[in-house]
Amino acid sequence: MKTQAHLWRAVLALAFAIFWANSATASTNFGGMGTDFWLAFTPNFEDQLHNASPTPLSLFITSADGATGAITSPGLGINIPFTVAPNGYVHIPITASAALGDTSGSPELVESKGIEVASDNPIAVYGMNNISASSDGFQALSNALLGTDYYILGHQEGNVGSIAGACGAVVAIENGTILTVTMPFAFNGHGVNAPYAIPLNKGQTYFLGAFSAPGLDFSGTRIQSNQAIVVYGGSMASDIPVTDTAADMLVEEIFPVNLWGQNYLSVPLATRSGGDTFRVLASQNGTSVNINGLNVATLNQGGFVELTLTASSQIQANHPVLVAQYSNSSTYDAQPLADPSEMQLQPLERYCDQYVLAPDNAVAGPAFFDISFFNLVAPAAATGAVTINGITIPAASFSPIASSGYSAATVTVYPPGAGSGYVFGSVSVTCSVCVVQSSLPIGVSVYGFNGSPDAYSYPGGMALTPVTPTSTPTATPASTVTPELRLSLVPLEPNPNPASSGVWIPYSISIDASVDMKIYDVSGEMVRTLGTESKSAGTHERFWDLRNSDGAKTASGIYLVLFHARSASGDEAKAWKRCAVVR
Repeated sequence: MKTQAHLWRAVLALAFAIFWANSATASTNFGGMGTDFWLAFTPNFEDQLHNASPTPLSLFITSADGATGAITSPGLGINIPFTVAPNGYVHIPITASAALGDTSGSPELVESKGIEVASDNPIAVYGMNNISASSDGFQALSNALLGTDYYILGHQEGNVGSIAGACGAVVAIENGTILTVTMPFAFNGHGVNAPYAIPLNKGQTYFLGAFSAPGLDFSGTRIQSNQAIVVYGGSMASDIPVTDTAADMLVEEIFPVNLWGQNYLSVPLATRSGGDTFRVLASQNGTSVNINGLNVATLNQGGFVELTLTASSQIQANHPVLVAQYSNSSTYDAQPLADPSEMQLQPLERYCDQYVLAPDNAVAGPAFFDISFFNLVAPAAATGAVTINGITIPAASFSPIASSGYSAATVTVYPPGAGSGYVFGSVSVTCSVCVVQSSLPIGVSVYGFNGSPDAYSYPGGMALTPVTPTSTPTATPASTVTPELRLSLVPLEPNPNPASSGVWIPYSISIDASVDMKIYDVSGEMVRTLGTESKSAGTHERFWDLRNSDGAKTASGIYLVLFHARSASGDEAKAWKRCAVVR
């Protein structure tokens, strides 16, 4: 979005995806499609701070077969009819007053800002908050995919300022909805792990905003309901990692627990050289999380592990988990085509064999991202049978993901009329509607960057019902994988955490590397450097006595441990971990 010293301004942007299975051989599990949706818009730091104009909020509605319908919200005074042509879309600006929350920074609000989208034929709906240099979007889930049990997954604020912060939201789709909210920390008079009730009626929204609380993160907050609801997680602006200084808003419509899976496959985001940040969140105690066969954490209910992955990886757990991939700040690896965004990964059990993805450049003015990408994940047997608009993606473009039996490819995507001077990898396509098909179910992630800097990302779609994976993934422990290994750095849980007199800080590296560790407070100021040590592949730990660089005891609060690893071959990886100090 911007550095602290300078606010970047550039083109507004949007790309959206629609998933639809419509051929005789296609899967009957097509996700994201439906005839009734409820949604809302979480606020953007730029909108809160600058009252950005024109309105940054909009809906993109797509259809495979064509549809008519209406967007309505009695609380907002919205009643907008629409018609979508087959394999087309409509772009509909939404009043800026639809953004949840208020400029006074209320930490909790119940409002009547829910928006319903209804149609006669199946459609896909995408919401965008696309202020220049602070965009992100989300895939709306149809009512058929909604659930009654959720955990928020988002991110805390970094170095942006008191007007920004983590956020979460709920939309009720029925009268008489009773929310039960349980937070893993104290907030606005609510106790630690003390459930409280919020009654809502149809169309009402409940907003949580961590204004003036840079270290607070709603991730792990559980939201249960007596009826199906919509839940959002994200941030009004986050630096990722929080020690960097280029922030962006984050938003995702969170998957309910019943849509989670045990097998995920990740692919690095294009343009990035330092890896991506990931979070894995558990809903059950004793959830063991493995990365490429290496155990990195055992989580309890509502707990999550954050790590940095620099290569395509296999993420597995013994219980269902929620996984999100975050694009890091542009300052993280000095990449101008980059900025923070949040994207949930599709579990392997929700892959499908046909997607229709439509990067957009039809909005008046330069309103599309400079560049978009598809990350494709396919079974090895299908790598020669994946097509985009009938053109086969060469099998040689795919690379194996650990020992999973699946392979990954990144496709650079330009809409007609756009330039094509930059191609990440070996494959690029030009299309206004990109039909991705495969002989077997595959995963697709959609994202884009521009040089303002700015970013967006979201999953290509979710199957309505689980599919049986083409092959059961197996994982070989990282120490015995035979393909060339790249540096991977995984921070592990500090012990004890919280700490009062000292703390051991463990981590794992996949190959021999030098590892530098520094301690920061939540404002981004360095508190202590623990120095650099050369370590062999494996798990190691370092002790911090909870003192600053002057030898004085640190105050109670949240501290951030920044790991920076470098291998002899030049690979680098960064990661960070939170540590609480209680005096």
